[in-house]
Formats: sequence, structure tokens, C-alpha cells
Amino acid sequence: RGLDSIEAQLLVEMLDLLRREPDTRTHTLVGSWLNTDKHDFATALLGFEDLLEDETKAREEFTGAFKRIRRDIERRALESLHRRCPAALKSQLGLEWLDVDGVAVSACAADPSILLNRAIGLGHIDANPAATISAVAGLYAERGIDDYFLHADDAAFDKAAIGQLAAAGLRRRRGWMKFVNTAPAGRDVSSTLRVEKVRPETAMEFAAIACRSFGLVNDSIPLVAALAEDPRWHLFLSRDGEQVAGTGGLFVDGNSGWLDWAA
Repeated sequence: RGLDSIEAQLLVEMLDLLRREPDTRTHTLVGSWLNTDKHDFATALLGFEDLLEDETKAREEFTGAFKRIRRDIERRALESLHRRCPAALKSQLGLEWLDVDGVAVSACAADPSILLNRAIGLGHIDANPAATISAVAGLYAERGIDDYFLHADDAAFDKAAIGQLAAAGLRRRRGWMKFVNTAPAGRDVSSTLRVEKVRPETAMEFAAIACRSFGLVNDSIPLVAALAEDPRWHLFLSRDGEQVAGTGGLFVDGNSGWLDWAA
């Protein structure tokens, strides 16, 4: 289902209920939706008796589904870099978007940044994670890319997959901190800086700061600037006078958003 599906919206609501009422059984929370505008969805869920009789399994199913939504919005945000990149620049950078057994692989031969050299989905979608790890590692090796990042849920890996991580020369690195807000609310803020939405004519300013802050090479500045052409991206600059002081971006797809490029 797409991120804008009614199921996704209700999933977010259910996860918020589980967070606010941790001692209430899942089937009771689902039952509270009966005879409301969520009645059909609740009826469908209550039909899975084996799921709702096992409280641990029920919560794992809901949180697992939400992890998939979070992973998908991050994948779409990364994919937008590739889709908006001009063909000539893509060729110059050696930028590629590949699929290996459902795992999204981003590769960039001319920029060593792990922001552009990473794979999303390992341990979630692939039926044979050990084989997928080997294939992904092989893709990067073929392109001469030595430093890359695998977003992996190793809790879902079997012994063969864990062994393949070591066999491929991979090692655990500091995890990326990701925060989720299922019920965002606006708040009053104040700053001496001026905040403005990025326009086509200021996109290169935005990209220059973002690339410098995240360690991307100068040749990647037009790549990041091209995000301003994607209506799903809402990019912002802050200025101290006329001097660019900071950047930030929000990628919105359906009813989910991904915050990025904060520098």
C-alpha cells in the first residue's frame, strides 16, 4: 500500500494508542474503533483471532508494519536524489539506483560519502539475506566502492546471514539515530536568523552548505540542488543577514514525512 493509504493513517493512530495506553490489550484498542468511521478496518483486524489472542505477536505486527513505513519513506527520499539527477551529472558521478531482491541500493563511484553509498531494506524484504548481502557487497566491489553503509535489521538475520556479513568484510558501525513522531504539533519558535524556503535560484546555496556539512564532494552540489525541483521536498535556508547560516529539508509523501539535510 502507498503511504497515503487509509490503512497507513490508521496504523499511525493505532501505534499512538499503544504508546499512550501500554497496559491496554491490543484487541481492546481495536475494538474501540467499532461503530466509528474506522469500523470496517477494526472488523477486519478482529477477524485475525490468532493475531489478537497473542498480545506479543499483535504488538510485533503493528510495530513491524510501522517500521516498514519508516523504511519506505527514507527509501523514497533517497531515491528522489537519483530521479531528479540530470543524466549528464548522473554519468559524471557514476550514480546508480539498483534493486537486489527488494533491497534498494544507492551507489556513487565519484563520491565516497555513505549518504550516497548505502543500501536500505536488508533483513526485512529479502528471502535469503545471506545471498543478498553477498550480492550487494559484490555490486559495490565491482564499482571500486570500499566504504558503504548497509541499513540492516540484524535481529531478523539467521546465522548464515550474520556469517556473510563478516565474510564480506563488513563490520558494525555507529547506528543512525532515527526519531519518530506520530502526532506532530506546531510550536512557537523565535530566532534572530531569517528562514526562507529554497527557490530554484537559491538551490545551489542550499546544496553547497549541505554538501560541505555532510562531507559530499563539490561535484555533488548540483545533485543535491536538484531536489528543489521535486515538489515532495520542502527545503529551507536560514540566513544571518545575507550569509547562509543553515539548511534543513522535509520530504513529504502521502501522510508521512522525512526530515533531512539539517546543517
